[in-house]
This record gives sequence, C-alpha cells and structure tokens, in this order.
Amino acid sequence: AGPFRWTRYPSLLVLIFCGLGFALSFRSWTGLVFLVALIGIIIRRINLWEKMYAQRYQHAWALRCQASKRILPFLY
Repeated sequence: AGPFRWTRYPSLLVLIFCGLGFALSFRSWTGLVFLVALIGIIIRRINLWEKMYAQRYQHAWALRCQASKRILPFLY
C-alpha cells in the first residue's frame, strides 16, 4: 500500500527530490553537480541492495521485482 506499491525505494526517491529542490531553490550549478553525484551514489546503493535482497529473499524478491520499479514508477 502507499508509495511501496509503485516503487521499491521511496526513501531514495524522496532524497533525489530534496536534492533537486535544494539545487533549484538556490539556482546553483554546484547543487546540480552534487545532485548528479548523489544520483550515481543512489544507483550504486540500489544495485548492492538488489543483490543482497535477491540472495536473502530469493523467490519473494523476484515477485516483488516484477510488481514494482526501483525508484521512478513506470520508468526505472
């Protein structure tokens, strides 16, 4: 239920939105560069979590992966 229906990591999605809001509110190119770096770190962390969860929850995790996207609903 809730945001977990469409995305597996809603907390990381919120972190991206906060970083984007910070960069846009201060109209900072530096903030956008940090946002790109943050997105790279988040993607790396998701890949590590995906491997760990796939080993730990084998069949259940495969079903969960089919039901939702990683961060952006309907895209990634």
